[in-house]
Amino acid sequence: MAGIPPREKCALCGKYVFMPFRCNYCGKIYCIDHYLPKDHNCPGLREKEEEPERMIIYRSPDTVSKGPAHRPKKKKIMAGIVIAVILSVIMFVVFQNFTTPPQTFYIEEEIELLVKELGYNDEVAQYVARDVNSWTSFWGDPLLHEWKEELSNAKEKYEGNKFARVEVKITKKLSKKIKKEIPDYETLKWDLEKVIRDEEANCLGYTQLFFVLGEVVGLPVEPVHVIEFEESSAYGYEDFSRKLRRSLESERNVIPSHIACLVNLSNGHIVFVELSTSSPVISKPLI
Repeated sequence: MAGIPPREKCALCGKYVFMPFRCNYCGKIYCIDHYLPKDHNCPGLREKEEEPERMIIYRSPDTVSKGPAHRPKKKKIMAGIVIAVILSVIMFVVFQNFTTPPQTFYIEEEIELLVKELGYNDEVAQYVARDVNSWTSFWGDPLLHEWKEELSNAKEKYEGNKFARVEVKITKKLSKKIKKEIPDYETLKWDLEKVIRDEEANCLGYTQLFFVLGEVVGLPVEPVHVIEFEESSAYGYEDFSRKLRRSLESERNVIPSHIACLVNLSNGHIVFVELSTSSPVISKPLI
């Protein structure tokens, strides 16, 4: 060992050292007597002490960007947006179904009054009003109020034939909805409570329901006892009456003498409504 010359010198005292120590602050070599920062009055230590405190932010590995391959794809973002929109629509519909708008109470009261005018008691009138007023659109809006409002707005904007076309439109909507809710014909089913409960009706049951709901939405409905179907072209009923006669005779094998509804349009024309058939039969406006 004596023949091996020392390779390093102490930066403070200058003597050669066989086991040099490198200072972590200034980076220089020192002997065993001066390796501590305080022993060689380390300038690096003074600079360290004079540095202002720095805020160190630690990031979890998940928050550190790892390059384009780990960035969320546009398709995933769009899928998330679509799911959020669908959930919002579902929540809106559910909320609408569990909340009753104020206008529905007025509709129910009108239905109750009209049903009682037909001779039914309060209990039946309330049952019918509550059930029928629960008919809603896809968005949860009460259909009767929606149609009533549509007719009211059209009346302010139009007159004559234009308004009559809106009346015909609402007549068709109401007829289809009644037939959808009460799809089956039953000869002895005319009581409104049983009609709503069993979803069956005869011509009188359908006529009562259409009369009540038509009056509520603003359609001038008139029940009419059909004794005989006039086939004279002088009245303009020829094609319609033949079609209705064939429908009734083929479906029930009865003489078509029954009750139905007329809608008196604002332009002086009338529309004949028959719901006893498998699908609603609605005439063109007749003079």
